[in-house]
Amino acid sequence: MYWPNGVPRVYAVNGPAIPFVPSDDIEELDLERSVEQRLSLNDNGPKEPSRAEPTAVVAAVARSASSLSTYGPNLALLMHPDSTIIVVQTLNGYLLTYTVATDPHGHVYQQHFDHSAQSRRQQLAREEDANGVRDASIRFRMAIKIESGIVKALALDNELVVATVKPAAIQCIRWTPDAHGAQTTSELLSRILGVSKRTSITEMVYDRAINLLVWVTNEGQAYAVQRVPEGSRDPESPKKLFNGHCFHSPKNDGEKALRVAVNARFSLLTVNCANGDIFVYTAKDYLGNVPLSHKLQLPASPHTTGNLSFMSYSPDGYCLFAGYERGWTTWSVFGKPGGNSFSTDRSLAETNAEDWLTGVSYGCWIGGGSDIILTAQNDRRLWILETARSALTGCFSSANLARGLLQTGTEIILYRGHDLPDLMTISGKDSLWHHAQYPPSYLHSQWPIRSSVVSQDGRYVAIAGRRGLAHYSVNSGRWKVFEDSKIENSFAVRGGMCWYGHILIAAIESDGSYEVCAHVVGLTTPGDGDPSQDVKVASVLLLVDGNLVLLQPSQSPTGDLKYDMRVVSHDVEYYILMRDQLSFNFAPPVDESLPASPSAEMALNMRHHNLSLRDSLWTFCGKDLLAWGDVQDVLRREDVPKAIEIPLDFYPLSVLLNKGIVLGVESEMTQRRDTTFAVLKFAIRVSQTNLCNILLTNDKDPPLPSQALRLDSLKTAVGYLLVLQAFEDDDGHEAPIEDYVVRLLVLASQKGEWELCAELARFLIALDGSGEMLRRAIDRTGLRNGGLPGAGLNGSGTSMKGLGLAITPSWSSLSAASSISPRQSISRQGSNTSRTPDRMDSVDEVS
Repeated sequence: MYWPNGVPRVYAVNGPAIPFVPSDDIEELDLERSVEQRLSLNDNGPKEPSRAEPTAVVAAVARSASSLSTYGPNLALLMHPDSTIIVVQTLNGYLLTYTVATDPHGHVYQQHFDHSAQSRRQQLAREEDANGVRDASIRFRMAIKIESGIVKALALDNELVVATVKPAAIQCIRWTPDAHGAQTTSELLSRILGVSKRTSITEMVYDRAINLLVWVTNEGQAYAVQRVPEGSRDPESPKKLFNGHCFHSPKNDGEKALRVAVNARFSLLTVNCANGDIFVYTAKDYLGNVPLSHKLQLPASPHTTGNLSFMSYSPDGYCLFAGYERGWTTWSVFGKPGGNSFSTDRSLAETNAEDWLTGVSYGCWIGGGSDIILTAQNDRRLWILETARSALTGCFSSANLARGLLQTGTEIILYRGHDLPDLMTISGKDSLWHHAQYPPSYLHSQWPIRSSVVSQDGRYVAIAGRRGLAHYSVNSGRWKVFEDSKIENSFAVRGGMCWYGHILIAAIESDGSYEVCAHVVGLTTPGDGDPSQDVKVASVLLLVDGNLVLLQPSQSPTGDLKYDMRVVSHDVEYYILMRDQLSFNFAPPVDESLPASPSAEMALNMRHHNLSLRDSLWTFCGKDLLAWGDVQDVLRREDVPKAIEIPLDFYPLSVLLNKGIVLGVESEMTQRRDTTFAVLKFAIRVSQTNLCNILLTNDKDPPLPSQALRLDSLKTAVGYLLVLQAFEDDDGHEAPIEDYVVRLLVLASQKGEWELCAELARFLIALDGSGEMLRRAIDRTGLRNGGLPGAGLNGSGTSMKGLGLAITPSWSSLSAASSISPRQSISRQGSNTSRTPDRMDSVDEVS
């Protein structure tokens, strides 16, 4: 998940020899992710910022007055995937093409280091001149006239795809002529989609990763479309260029589609409707199987937000950013609401000229998701908003989830509250976060930072940018980078990283080949076992397109090894297998003398590993946190058992089982009248009640109380009574607290624990002063006739002597908290043991 962070940076550049024009507003933004080249467009021409950090404008084009008169003002901006061609769509139906050329030997900006620090790396950087911002130039190429008019245009690898007005058709213009010399082909929209000739295209987007186009028609329908390759066309219809399938058909005018966005990472197609609703569909294949996944919850009413201006998924697909006429908002991939600007003080924002808070017109992600560029309506400034995101978005690691590692465009942020006392952990103080800024030289030369990973013990953190990697020691606060930039640039991390003890393992690409390398940071950890044999018995959990998939090995009749696949859960953003979080589940044993009110550490201690949650499986599915108490139940059964649902009102970042806490993060915005800017930050949120409630009260057999009973720890089980009763009172329904007390009475009487029986009886009297609940419990346990319901532990009957209880006038006024306190039970010990069973019978008759 993503959280807006800090204060946005503001850019407003006219360019060399371009006079300032107050009405020179930004009309369009575009980004080519493969090279992180950003473009902005105004009425006069395109501007090209640099592809490195810090951001700088390296080229600009100003159109002449005659060009504006002939072709019309600018409307939209396109860029070829390799960033060598820029296309500008004009009002008069023209496509103006420009070529972009870079000079490898020319630099417009140069990074300077402190000459007093004569490190080997900085000397090499200065000698090779590797950290300069290269010069670029934009030159006019040609103007293409589209006689049929232009509704929308897309720049693909081999061609321009243009949706025309009259007739409604799709025209493909190749960048270079084909073998037959042809450069333009077209097909009527009615022939492609099988619709009427009055139907036309209003919106069109393309995702290169999954090679899919999404079209929106004037009738409000949305189509998933694929370009038909030339070699695979049907001989009966050789001129057919596209295949399309309708996946969103409006039932009324309010459900008419207006805008769409594509999430290639999770195969999601998102549709914005006329009434403000946003539907998310799952693209299962290219044959039209696109069912509805979920509907997003809006942060405010459509009257408050205004119309949607744009929506865009982050490059990793984990966040959806939506810009509105009166603000913006974010969601996680499966619909958990994030930060938004609709709760801001609009009058204060307008006074401070913070137009990015009051309305957004365009936006695009940069830096692999570390920042998002925003433009406001009728504004010529670019606002670059930084985001803090979970490290699992770039490197899915159990340690990243357990330790709560976040990364921004400039630093890593590590949660350090795991090893602190419980009250400090849930305090939410900013001091619980450890901040470490990236090495400046590595950040400048290898921006953006794409992934980061923390070790299980939280002592080391590794980061990887475009090339190379660097690692950080949390204890010493120092970074380690390659001294020789040639070695750093010789490889790139492609398949992720992980820590094994003090060894950093990375899947890299070097000279066109893929390798796995190990980087030793400190002492190595000796390993044992034969990994080649694990394949025969090990089950594998995979997260694919939001589906948690289980692979289980089995042998065929011929002896060959095969894997059986099952889908455990859908719409999964991440999962946690608690056995992977060694530092939390394998804590040292607690003291043998257990307290009357147990802690979560006792219940989760490794001594009782067969009954604890160390093998539990947790998933977050966009709204609720789901948990299976034992992953073995999922592995053994053919049908997936029902999971425990834990509702949360914030985004969960980590589950701390040893503290019984769900740790999360929530976005906050601060506006002060003594400052001229708003500050965004993320705040710690914890949910202890929900987790304890689920662990104690779920189903007919509460997990933690049942564990205490199985372990014959009756005092521990009695200690859960107050907690159980508190949750049942909050829920507002009659829960089986009486059943739980009856079980404890039977077990305590069998063991001769008469003091506990007395405490349980007082607890029932405190709940029901009339004695009705106590009488029912005595009847159910079979203690009324002076014996146990069955033989005692030694095979003989056991007398009730020592239990003697009587209802006194003061009992009806006792509270649950005062009735079962350990001190009161000790003070009444002498009087309780002097009463006889006959007194018990008389009590029942009186009550």
